Amino acid sequence: MTPISDPERIRWQRQAVTILSHLLDRAATEHLPVLSWTIGDAGATLAGRSHAIPDADRGPAIQAWAAALGLDVREHSHGGMTTLTAHGKQMSLAGTWASVTVTADVWDDEDADPASQQPQENR
Repeated sequence: MTPISDPERIRWQRQAVTILSHLLDRAATEHLPVLSWTIGDAGATLAGRSHAIPDADRGPAIQAWAAALGLDVREHSHGGMTTLTAHGKQMSLAGTWASVTVTADVWDDEDADPASQQPQENR
């Protein structure tokens, strides 16, 4: 098996950037919620994650993105939280392709989400 070269990995990352640019243009015109995006280093992969606060807004954010991309959302509950994920393998967009995943963790009890904790003022 031949190792994958850095130029090949960079080409895949450029493909993902092209798709991300297209998705951000759609987000602006279709008023989709903001996601944090990560570009992978193995294959043309792109992952969006909702960190919306309150975290109850995360599910609707993923549902909106999944609908825009024509993807089904899967739910997996574990440890007091539900993970929502929609995945499109080798999606063809903007003249190229990439695998796109959007995901969010929604805590059953919002107070359990460390990200939603507001710092308390010192008295």
